Amino acid sequence: MMDIFSLAKTYTHDMELFRRLGLKPFSYDVSKPKGKDKHFVGKVTKNKSTCKVWVTCLPAQFWAFEIYSNETNMTTLVQTGSGCLADYWEVVEKIMDGMFVIKKVATKGE
Repeated sequence: MMDIFSLAKTYTHDMELFRRLGLKPFSYDVSKPKGKDKHFVGKVTKNKSTCKVWVTCLPAQFWAFEIYSNETNMTTLVQTGSGCLADYWEVVEKIMDGMFVIKKVATKGE
């Protein structure tokens, strides 16, 4: 019998967003080897941008996005703290639409 905390699956309140974006809901056992690895959820294309989406469940969900803009030929990588996809998707969409651009990320002393 699987422990309730071992099952990682799409949050119920993210299901409508998953449908709208064309992403397949996920479900996997985090207690198995590689269960806590980053899992590819899917790819979303909007206007002139493409976003690849990953999730890591511990069982809390942590998101990663690789956003590529055909218009600027730039790739933006974004990682989140724990939360549902809906918590972060608005920011991802703004990056995809060119409304939020990160010009530089520097380490201390740069």
